[in-house]
Formats: sequence, C-alpha cells, structure tokens
Amino acid sequence: MLAILAGKLDPSAGTASDRSEDALTDAVFGAIRYLPCRRVLGAVLAAVDVQVDPEVLDRARVDLWPSYQVPQLPGMRVEPDVVVTAGTTVVVFEAKYTSPFSLYPADEPAGGEPLHQLAAQFAALRAVTAARGWPDPVVVAVTVGAVPPTADLELAARSVRQLVPDGGAGRFRWLPWHQIATCLDTADGLAPHERRLADDALRFMESREVREVFHRLDLAAFDQVAAAQRTAIGQLYPQLRLFFDSFTAALQTERVDYSTPGWKGMQFAGVSTSVSRPAEWARAAVGVAYWPGYWPKRLGTSSKTPSVLAFFDFYDPAFEISLTIPSPNVAVAMERWQPHAAALAHELAALRDYDIVVDNHDPTGPRVQVEAGDLHAAWLIDAFGRLAGSSRLRLRRRTELDALTVQTARDLFLDLCAAAEKCPTLWTMTSASGQTEGLLPTG
Repeated sequence: MLAILAGKLDPSAGTASDRSEDALTDAVFGAIRYLPCRRVLGAVLAAVDVQVDPEVLDRARVDLWPSYQVPQLPGMRVEPDVVVTAGTTVVVFEAKYTSPFSLYPADEPAGGEPLHQLAAQFAALRAVTAARGWPDPVVVAVTVGAVPPTADLELAARSVRQLVPDGGAGRFRWLPWHQIATCLDTADGLAPHERRLADDALRFMESREVREVFHRLDLAAFDQVAAAQRTAIGQLYPQLRLFFDSFTAALQTERVDYSTPGWKGMQFAGVSTSVSRPAEWARAAVGVAYWPGYWPKRLGTSSKTPSVLAFFDFYDPAFEISLTIPSPNVAVAMERWQPHAAALAHELAALRDYDIVVDNHDPTGPRVQVEAGDLHAAWLIDAFGRLAGSSRLRLRRRTELDALTVQTARDLFLDLCAAAEKCPTLWTMTSASGQTEGLLPTG
C-alpha cells in the first residue's frame, strides 16, 4: 500500500526490477512501521550496531521514500528507501533486491571516480542532522544473501570523503534481508493482530526467497535436474543439432542464412550468470538467429540488431519463430518509434495467428503480449515505454512440438517473413533507430 501511495508500483515508473524491489521494501518496512518499535525496530537497529533507549524507540518514526536535497550536488535530490528517526538518531536503509546500487558522475577534480548512492544519501541526511545538532546519520545497505557488498561499502566510504570531508567514517553498515526476517520471526510479546502482520511480511519475504539463507539441498529436486541434464546431453541436444542442420539447409535454398554468417552459433535463453538472478541460470530455450539475404542490412552490434529467431522453448514447451527487435532503449523508442505507432498497429492487426510480445531473455521475467488482431496504437506506445535494458519487441508464432517437422518449421519461418514484409512500418522504425539500413525492396 505504501509503495502504491508513493507511486512506486506504477507500471510506467521505473523498471520491473525497481517495482519488485519497492514492493519488498513496502511489505517489510511497511510492517515494521506499524509493529511495536521496542520489539521489532529495536532489534533491526541493534543488528546494525545502533542502540537506542527503549523509551525513545517508542516515539520513533519510520518514513518510506522521503526526498532530500544533496547540498554538495546542486539540483540533485535523493530518495532513500527508509529513514528511521529515533530521538536524535537517524538511520537510513537503502534496500536492494536484484538491482545494483546507483552511481553518480563526479567532477574531474574529484579524480573521476563515480559517487556512490549511499554516500549521496549520507551527505543529504547529514545536512539535516547537522542543522539540528544531532550526530551523523548511519546508512545501511540492505541486500540479498549472506555475502556483504564490500566493494559498494568501500566505494561509499571513499565517495563520502569527496562530499563531506569531515564526516562519514564508520557510518556505513550492512544488513541482509534474512536478518531482518529473523527480527520479525523472533519478536515476542506481539498481540495476535501484530503477529499476523509480521507473519504476512515473512510470507512475502519467503515468496521473494530472501527470508532464509541456505540450510540444506532439496535432494529430490537436485536429482531431477541431474537426470534432466543427462537426458539433454545424451539424447535431446544431438536431436536438436540434427534438426537445425536440416532446417538451416532448407532455409539457405530460400536465401536465408545465419544472422551473422561468420558466426554459426546457437542462441540460448535464460543463461545469465548474475548472482542475483538464479531464475535465469537455466537453459530455458535453444535456437538459431537467421536473417533473409533480401531484407535490409542489419546495423550495429549483434545484441542490438533485429533477427528472426527459431527456437525450442523449454519453459513453455513449443517451437517458435519470431521476428525479434532488441530494445534501442526507451528514449529512442519513444522518440523515433512512437510517431509510427498508429500505422504499425494497423498493419500488424491484419496478421492473424500471430502475437506481439515485449519480453526479455529471462523466461520468468515480465512479459506483455497481445494477439495481433487485437492490437491498437495505445498498446504499442505503452510497449515502447517498456523497452529498457535487454527487453525486445517480437512478432511471433508458435507450434506444438508433436506437429514439428523440418518442412513445417520451414513453412512457419517463411510465413512469418511474408507477414513481416506486409508491415513496411517495421522497417521504417528500425531504420529510424539505426538498427537496419533502408527499407524492404518492393515488388
């Protein structure tokens, strides 16, 4: 609720990762805000070595997403996730879930090293506490897992010396989410309604996998994954190799080749190595990127250029062909694509049996989609506003695996190419965003 009131869960505001992070902050610190301070907030503060008199704790304030000016950086404001004020003690919590801490460019005289988000927050709150004659604030980094963000804390300590040369020493702390969960779980003396609120927050933390650290493996699940890996290596992947060999040969007779002919590699989805994104570690899909030789030339790096993907989806089992256009970034999409939204919606709406999708390589990540026949300009404009990071716009068609042959896959591929050729606005847009050179030849 607090996140909604603060505008944090607005689908058009920030990234999906930001909104998920804000929802977690809301659930946990929003609960702490209404639970007895002596029993819960006091334990959280003690976990970061901040001791407050119990009677002072009774009058503590917990503010979510307040805004402060940074005096040393004119025109800049910061918005810490949580600020606790207990008497003259001020503690700032900057909570992270999957996103990194922000960095701000520094002036050249400062040596060029970027300024850390935690340091900017310290400087802003220090101006407030100094004006009131209070001690310097404490700034706490809240992160997932059991490994402290040492590099961030060290950079924050260096950055703060650029902003507040006479302050900041020893004021940066770390607190993992699971330790906050312990404070909620072990709080005694709570009234029944307070215990329900704490338990609700704990269930939310469990759903986000931040409530506990590792205790023991689920051996049954591990055995299932190990067996699946052996099956994939020994049986499935060799079959897919034979399929793609034959499929590529069939396409080459139609003047279609690998999107980058000099690099005949497979495309894998869901293979992120990010520590904070375990859902993306799996091979969720495997396929090949192609490009017809008679289509406009692709420009830029391969990660930002369009391609026609043919792949097997392991997460939602099917075989899929899709014209995939990576995000040129939101600003470019809104500036150079939005003027063409009405024309493109009109063209795409004439394509039956196709979907329009905005997603990314993570199969568990956010996805919006609509049947082409139901498409309208407002949906497209909203979709353009979601094209951040690794997001992509896709025109796709899928088929069941039991109906798949090389011939049916070839027909599916060529049908999609013919459908895309009926949408000249697609090529006007990708040319405007510098992803392709020129338009489709006519006739």
